[in-house]
Amino acid sequence: MKTLFLRVAFVAAAALTSTLVLAQSASADKRPVRLVIPFSAGGQLDALGRYFGEKLAAALEVPVVPDNRPGASGMIAASHVANSAADGKTIFFTTGGPVSIAPSLHKKMSYDPATDLVPVAMVADMPMAFVVRPDSPYKTFNELLTAARANPGKISVGNTGVGAVSHLATELLSQQLGVSFTQVPYQTTATITDLLGGQLDVLSTSATSVEKLVEAKKMRALATFTEKRLPTMNGAPTVSEATGVKGLEFPVWLGVMVRKGTPEATINRLAEVFMAACALPETAARFNDIIACAGPKQLGQIIADDTRRWRETISRANIKAE
Repeated sequence: MKTLFLRVAFVAAAALTSTLVLAQSASADKRPVRLVIPFSAGGQLDALGRYFGEKLAAALEVPVVPDNRPGASGMIAASHVANSAADGKTIFFTTGGPVSIAPSLHKKMSYDPATDLVPVAMVADMPMAFVVRPDSPYKTFNELLTAARANPGKISVGNTGVGAVSHLATELLSQQLGVSFTQVPYQTTATITDLLGGQLDVLSTSATSVEKLVEAKKMRALATFTEKRLPTMNGAPTVSEATGVKGLEFPVWLGVMVRKGTPEATINRLAEVFMAACALPETAARFNDIIACAGPKQLGQIIADDTRRWRETISRANIKAE
């Protein structure tokens, strides 16, 4: 028994020593960290990434270099990270597009999110909403659905492109509720202009992008794809609340990932830093209501749920990448 106890103690000590060595070597590595951002410089998501990059630099006491690699719906940036060294020195600040949507849209990709990338932390959620102009005949979400059922394909819904969450959210809604819309994909921000100008009936969009217009009563929110009502949407119900149908609520996450094979101690340290920065009152104050914190396991589950949901939605609608 004494011999067994000594062996167990030796193994435990060796494991602890190994963990400490990894943590110490990670903290002693003063090489710059490259934060890969799949958005153009200057936008809100770029600003969010750079903010977290500053917090990471302060915590690790190493330079953090923002590396903007826009294009191909985030897949250019994702491929770069997936083919980088698994040392925690190349970090992917991303949405779900190149991670949980792209594999269902593209037959050939230069990376596989499931085998090349691992989650570190979720830092934000930018939920979707259905909005109309103030003089729209659709005063409630159920009025919109009634009109859509009576006039299949006659109501136009703008989105930000084929395969975007705004597109897939509307498709998911159509499949679950048995309604038909004409979806109009845009590659620019003209969706808001066209909605207000009467060229579109409805806009499927990030609630954050229109909250000031909703607050100013220049738009009216009909419903949100969230579990709870959003304070910024002037009391609009959730889709599930309005229809009684579950499964129409989902996060539109922003988070951090690294190359698979990165040491667990390094991932845990990065997660600790991002979660701490996410929880700061300063962070919430600066970025309003989009901050939402989750660790590696929670983000991993969110990605798994996302991947399944959008794979099924895309398959049923036979959506192809343009």
